[in-house]
Amino acid sequence: MLSSRLWRQGYGVWTVAIALIGALLIAVPPVWAAPSDLPLLTPAILQDRLQSTVTRDATPTVDLRGFTIDLRPENGEFRDRFYRQLRAALQAGNAPVGLDLSQSRIQGELDLTQLALTFFSDGDTPLGFLPEPAQQQLSRDRRRVSRLSQLSRSLLIQPQAAQPSLSLFRGPLRCAQTRFEGAVEGSDIFFLALVDGRRANFDKVVNWATARFNGPVNLFEARFSGALALRNAIFFDQVRFNQGQFQAEVDFQGAEFQASANFNQATFAAGANFNRSTWQSNADFAQTVWQGAATLIKSNFQKALFLTETRLNGPMILRQARFGEPLNLRGAIVSNQLDFGDAQFSSGVYINVSGMEFSAAQSELLGSPGDIGQRLSAPVLTGNETLLRNLVFNFRRLEQVSAANQVEYTTERLRLRDLHQRLFGLNVNSAPQRRLMGAGFSSEQATAIGQARQAALLLSAADFLALDAVDFATYV
Repeated sequence: MLSSRLWRQGYGVWTVAIALIGALLIAVPPVWAAPSDLPLLTPAILQDRLQSTVTRDATPTVDLRGFTIDLRPENGEFRDRFYRQLRAALQAGNAPVGLDLSQSRIQGELDLTQLALTFFSDGDTPLGFLPEPAQQQLSRDRRRVSRLSQLSRSLLIQPQAAQPSLSLFRGPLRCAQTRFEGAVEGSDIFFLALVDGRRANFDKVVNWATARFNGPVNLFEARFSGALALRNAIFFDQVRFNQGQFQAEVDFQGAEFQASANFNQATFAAGANFNRSTWQSNADFAQTVWQGAATLIKSNFQKALFLTETRLNGPMILRQARFGEPLNLRGAIVSNQLDFGDAQFSSGVYINVSGMEFSAAQSELLGSPGDIGQRLSAPVLTGNETLLRNLVFNFRRLEQVSAANQVEYTTERLRLRDLHQRLFGLNVNSAPQRRLMGAGFSSEQATAIGQARQAALLLSAADFLALDAVDFATYV
């Protein structure tokens, strides 16, 4: 009785302790949330930081970490000074200068175009400081801007002739764990170096439409509370959006990923537009959660597309998409529509649906009737019986008889393989006598095999045929 009472008292103490720890954990903000009591960046401090840069990764960098930077309209005098003096520091000299805003709090809109180097698209400026792919893209951008300028003048949209220009951000941009309380404007900028926004918080709209990222982009665990616009953006190096939180609309339409793109464990709370996007390397969307509609119409996946253990609560539309390598939907949860209508698959490309949760009543899988059934693949029957049965029901309900028949054929082929494995996957040197008899040996033959293998393992046909009880016909 006493021990029971003590145990209950101890249990109660631990319960209270765990509750207190839980409350403390909830009360403490995430480590990447910029605190509200950061020191204010003043004109004097700004001037001092501009004159005494630090070196990060062998690059001189303006260090503005850990400040509250007030760029709101009511602080217009400081805002104008901030852009004017910082732009002069970043563009001074031939060597690139980086900007570090990590762990800071930005109040008001941050306009990165005011900090970028104006690059006239007259074709006379040398591009030797850029890698070859970036040079080619910048040349194409020059021609595009020039043509748009000519069109504007011809239509009298732009009454006075102005020299068309582009914007270059030459040095690394670091904003890890930074909180942006206003919009972030960075459209049409060519970022030549690293963009590091790990665990950054973007409270408003982020506009990076038509931006070019020559270096790696790291937005690991970044949170986007406002809309994110990366329409027609180009990523020349690897990009990381893994574990990101996209709480508003996302626009990647026409975006191009020339290296690996990682969205692993990201959450899309609203619609996501990836139409006409191009993926030259692997596209990793494993363990992502999609609450709204995801459209990837006419997208081009030249390498593997990973949707492993993805949760699709909204529709995912992949109509007219192109796939150069297999798709992986292993363990995915499809609660809405998954549309592969008119998709183009390279020879031998399949869709791994092993372990996929697919409700025949709530979900719908669409595809070209003569093709989609042949693309669905599962390595084994065990654990996939219900899925395959629901897929058959899905295609019959859609009156896609050929697709339903193909899935049924896949089911029977897997069942035959399973039976073959059970029959011929027997290890005669360790199987009990009843298993040997189940495989087709008589009781006498099973006894003879059991006695023979005690002396030496049966490794070849000659070993079996040396047994008096086993003749050639039985072995065959």
